[in-house]
Order: sequence, then C-alpha cells, then structure tokens
Amino acid sequence: MGDACPGQFCDEVDDVCFNGCADASECDDSDPCTDDICDAQSVCRNPSICPTHPDPCIINTCNAAIVQCEAIPVLCGAGEECYQGDCFTACDTVVDCDDGIACTTDTCELVIPVDGQPVDICFHATDDALCDTGLFCSQQRCDVDLGCVLAYECISTTGNPCPDQLTCDDVA
Repeated sequence: MGDACPGQFCDEVDDVCFNGCADASECDDSDPCTDDICDAQSVCRNPSICPTHPDPCIINTCNAAIVQCEAIPVLCGAGEECYQGDCFTACDTVVDCDDGIACTTDTCELVIPVDGQPVDICFHATDDALCDTGLFCSQQRCDVDLGCVLAYECISTTGNPCPDQLTCDDVA
C-alpha cells in the first residue's frame, strides 16, 4: 500500500494532501476574524476569534469591518421561543401543543434556558408503537413532523434484507 501523499503531509480529517506549515505566518487566510495557527502537526488552522456563546440561543459572530465579536440571538418565528439552540412553539397549556400527529405525545413544559427566564414550550415525543400495523412488511415508525411513515428497515425472518416492499412476505 503506497503513500497517498508522497513528500507531503496528509490531512486525514479533510482527506487532502498539503505541504504543511512551519509557522503561523504561512497560515494567513486574510480573514481578520480568524486566528492563524500552524498546529503541532504542521497543519494550518483558522478558528474564529469569537468564542462559542454559553447560551446556544445566541450565536457569536465576527463583524469583519470592526473586527469585533457580536452576539446575535437565534431568530424564531411568531409564537416561538428558542431553547437549547432550537425554536419551539410557546404554550400556556397542552392544548396549545396539539400538532395533529397521532403518534406523538404532546406536552407543554416549563423550561429554564441559559438566560434564566422561564418559558413554557411544546414538546412532541414520538411513540413508534402507535404506528404498529401488526404486519412485518409494512413496519412503520413515528416521524415527529410526518406521523407514521414506513420504517424501510425490512429484514426477512431468515435474516436477509428485503430488497423492497414487493418482495417481502408477511407469512414467511
């Protein structure tokens, strides 16, 4: 087995060959919002100068014009609240959370985000058992957005994968 990068360094993460760097001056990407680093493996790295914000509902981004980090809140739609970096429907009661999906259990729960301001949001837990058809070849799972969908994980009773729905045998 030959060397994939003869006379060069091989970056296994990005699957590329490169000449490597001797110091950070060789890693200048001309972006004022990144640090230029030549790491111990002679690989240039250019991480953002802006640290990750402790609140996942706030994204730290760099304004290149003034080379300054700015905290930008995650924007959610009307009637939604950000929690753990995702947008959820705000609620007062569980009735506000009915998503019309028969295989989900809908709840309205009080959560306390990183900012410390309590908020009630909807959660929708899937329950695959509510999609059970009782037939082997048409096994279904619950998708939080679509409801019951085919599982596409058909394995025959002999352990062989079923190539498609038409060749699966419920009697076998």
